[in-house]
Amino acid sequence: MERAGNLFKIVVGLGIIGALGLGVAGYVMTRESADSDQSDPDLAGLYERGEIQLEGQAGILNAPRGKRGRSAKNKSGGSGDLSYEDAMNQAVDLGDVSGGNDIATLSSEQIASVMNRSMRSLSNCVGAELRSASRPGAVRIDLAIEGSGRVLGASVHAGSASFKSCVVAQVRKVKFPSFSSPRMGATFTFRVD
Repeated sequence: MERAGNLFKIVVGLGIIGALGLGVAGYVMTRESADSDQSDPDLAGLYERGEIQLEGQAGILNAPRGKRGRSAKNKSGGSGDLSYEDAMNQAVDLGDVSGGNDIATLSSEQIASVMNRSMRSLSNCVGAELRSASRPGAVRIDLAIEGSGRVLGASVHAGSASFKSCVVAQVRKVKFPSFSSPRMGATFTFRVD
């Protein structure tokens, strides 16, 4: 009888040890799975949380050739604001230019600096575009900037219509330093891969 009791205790002890072993193995396996999920997080979420920084390059644009006698059509992506082309083709009061004063504009470095600081505001646009499985690649934004530093018009060249509209809406909120020219054209390019 004593032998049967000891055998019963050994079987129960082995059962408990086996159950604990399975529990530990299950915990280790789920931890490894959770760790691997964290090492490959949702790219859109990373953009939205600012864990991936978008940075681009800027350049200065010459005014586009105007089409006289036609009404302006919105080419900005559907936001209701002026496109770069339409804003740059509007008449501008140059003031008194007889004094020979130099008319200054912003440099491409100044444009890049302001836009790169503003890239976080585009994270929702980028995140939504990535969730839609679209990878627009190089995104070029053409900007018409007023001398006060306000964005008069913008056109986005890449991505879906909703992405373009979102980017234009965010870019219209960007404030550049003021300059003496009535307006200027600039371009900013960043990548979304």
